[in-house]
Amino acid sequence: MECKNCGQEMEEGASFCVKCGNPVGQNDNLAEPQLKEFDSEKVKNYFDDVMKILFNVFAAPINTNQVVAKNPLREGSFVLAVLLAIIYGLSNLWLVKIVVAKVSYYTLAFFGYYPGFLGADYAPLFAYSVLFYLLVLAGLFVGVYFVGKSIFKGEGTGYSVWNIVVVATIPYLASRLLAILLSYITIYLSIIVLLAGLIVFILAFYNGIIASIDINTDNGVYATATAITILYLIIILLMAIIL
Repeated sequence: MECKNCGQEMEEGASFCVKCGNPVGQNDNLAEPQLKEFDSEKVKNYFDDVMKILFNVFAAPINTNQVVAKNPLREGSFVLAVLLAIIYGLSNLWLVKIVVAKVSYYTLAFFGYYPGFLGADYAPLFAYSVLFYLLVLAGLFVGVYFVGKSIFKGEGTGYSVWNIVVVATIPYLASRLLAILLSYITIYLSIIVLLAGLIVFILAFYNGIIASIDINTDNGVYATATAITILYLIIILLMAIIL
């Protein structure tokens, strides 16, 4: 190991240079190329994990959550949550600012919007949408983890519960994007697609709950209903605060 100040050879683990007295920092032994390679590898792993989850969800939207519950992602699950929240925010901009010219007042109400949002700026609407989606995920997590453990005496890790919550919302978000696209043609197709997405979400959520906190099917139904009830209460509260 060489001193970065004068080039003097030093023993491994030395705290300072015997020639010039320059202190050896804690990170001096780390080569910069290795650090960059590590960071890029970590980002690549996150991307691979997210793409694998998305592929599995579209291949088996209901059963994927059972696999995810047993093999949950860690940091990658938060990356996926943020990505989904951003997509949700962009879909809101699409709906409010682009599709508004093509659909009726009642169509907008069906998608969950009030006229006050129609004149909103892009940035606040996008920020509210991203925050709203993340809070919905948090509400579902609280509903499943704490209610499932305290009331139904379930087991499981926080990461497992968080993963099934995030993954369960993917089918509904996908159906929402498709419904917005179909609204150019007819609102009836949008309704069918949204209802199908909601049903898939509930089934995937139910399967994930049973697998993640290890409870029987009857308690799984109650836990699912409780978590969704908590979700709607959070949505009502958020809408009251925002609007």
